[in-house]
Amino acid sequence: MRPFGSAGAQRIQVSVAGGNEPLWSHDGRELFYRDLGNNLVSVTIGPGDEFRVLSRRVLFSTAGYQQDVRNRSYGVSPDDESFYFVERTAAASNGVVVVRNWLEEVERGLEGE
Repeated sequence: MRPFGSAGAQRIQVSVAGGNEPLWSHDGRELFYRDLGNNLVSVTIGPGDEFRVLSRRVLFSTAGYQQDVRNRSYGVSPDDESFYFVERTAAASNGVVVVRNWLEEVERGLEGE
């Protein structure tokens, strides 16, 4: 991470061994991310103008929840006390279901009632 507008500034490492899906807390004092072990991690940021990482702690495992390295797939409540995740289910797939002639199927079902 680098300060905004300072492309030449020194980088500050936030994660220990990589991570994805970063999300700032509403108060701006914590940065949450998922580590490579499927855990949600909280990084406490120091106050002031200089960006400082004060501590890192694993909050809990996110192993049973959806994950997408391109888009964040969780949220945090306005009070920063709760998280919202989408549970992964056995029925979930990454494919697309195409139903051809679906309107005819609906009409056929209505005629049978």
